[in-house]
Amino acid sequence: MGVGILGGTQNELAVEGEPIYWYSASPAKLLLVRTIIFFVIYTLLSLYYYGPAFKLYDIPRLANISGLTLLNLPFLLSATFLGIALSTVLPRRELATLVILLSSMPIVFGSGFIWPREAIPFPVLLLMQFVPAVPAIKAFVMLNQMGATFHQITPLVTQLILLALFYGILAYLLLEKKFKTIQPAAGKAEY
Repeated sequence: MGVGILGGTQNELAVEGEPIYWYSASPAKLLLVRTIIFFVIYTLLSLYYYGPAFKLYDIPRLANISGLTLLNLPFLLSATFLGIALSTVLPRRELATLVILLSSMPIVFGSGFIWPREAIPFPVLLLMQFVPAVPAIKAFVMLNQMGATFHQITPLVTQLILLALFYGILAYLLLEKKFKTIQPAAGKAEY
């Protein structure tokens, strides 16, 4: 949601003709910096969630923190890249919140731990495999609530890595396309 709001705000400013400082960097540099910033922020929040928050609310934790952190790495990368890709196409900042809110319940049900997977139509299940939260939720439940080893969740971690690669490439291509369409008209702003 944060990446989408940032991208939507920048899209609004570009349409209004405001100085667009972020186009003074290459698409690769912009993608790298945004990824690092959001990855670090959400890694810190995740560590709080898996550590002190679990203890504070007496949530049992069967998984060790290293296993949870290793699972978190490809999840945060894939989610960040997906957010950056979506942010390039959102014309307004508030649409990021709407997209996340409207998709959250289908994602929770589609992950299969609240609703039986057998009751979900196959096309929906197939579509849900492209949402990073779905394999991450499955892996987290297996690791933390069912006591699985990291080796047992390797297929889900591999899926997250593939999603990170897919969305990373997609985000780069969309940023590059956006740069080609907006940059010549707006020019480079220097601050």
